[in-house]
Amino acid sequence: MVTVRAALRLALLAGLAVSADACGSDECTVTRPNPLPEPVINTPGPSYDVTVSSLGACGIDAGDCTAICGQAVQSCTDDGSGSWHCQTLTYAGKARTSLRWRRRREASPFDEHLAAAVWLEAASIDAFYTLSVELAEHGAPRVLQKAALSAARDEERHTRAMREIAERHGVRARLPRRRTKKKRTLVELAIENAVEGCVHETFGAVLAAFQARRAGDPRVRRAMREIARDEARHAELAAAIARWADGSLDARERARVSAAKARASEKLMRSLASPTLPALAALGMPTAAEATAIAHALSARLWS
Repeated sequence: MVTVRAALRLALLAGLAVSADACGSDECTVTRPNPLPEPVINTPGPSYDVTVSSLGACGIDAGDCTAICGQAVQSCTDDGSGSWHCQTLTYAGKARTSLRWRRRREASPFDEHLAAAVWLEAASIDAFYTLSVELAEHGAPRVLQKAALSAARDEERHTRAMREIAERHGVRARLPRRRTKKKRTLVELAIENAVEGCVHETFGAVLAAFQARRAGDPRVRRAMREIARDEARHAELAAAIARWADGSLDARERARVSAAKARASEKLMRSLASPTLPALAALGMPTAAEATAIAHALSARLWS
């Protein structure tokens, strides 16, 4: 059985291994425009041609347009001679995905990304404090309750770090209001843990580790290294809570949790098809192809 920590490492390697220029085989030659055409916001994206010497040698499936075209695209068609016509997506400007992000839009997608990052870290503080209380109410082991409290303190540090980064870029992000939540049943807690912890936060842990490798700003790399380390523990906590809750739920409730987790992972996969805004490269954000490779690796080992 692959541990959560090992799955995170393998997913990071999968993202870092993605190349837009070649497939890494002596018998594989892929010719694409360099740089690849970028989508235009709210406009039908440009198209371009790609030549692949051998799909088999490159390890590419015929229907994998992302691998063929070097980025997420709307479609790809083969003329029968190894030449593929790639049609890019219409870019709608989404920088980050989460079920909890519901704020107004910022002046630019770059500002939006930073504001969302701060808001999400801050929202996680109260979420973990609430989780610790609910775990106690449902009789969870004290080690899980204490781990949730520790995670809340981690998120306080993450919020400060992301606010500093945002403010250096002139973004004064707002924080979410604290709201009183009604007491939840164990299955409701398990569903949120599966969606937000096992899927979103686990993906976020690898995303932070990726940014720690790729960000151009050394201060961002340092911040993301710390965040990635903490988020890896949070992903392990989510998996531990899932295992504990599974033993206390009946078959129908377990099926509800499993279905919610599957829907969340599928929704995340679809959202990653939107190309990454070029300006976000300074923050080390992965391309659509890299993010998709990360998600596929996590899906194979943790979400299936």
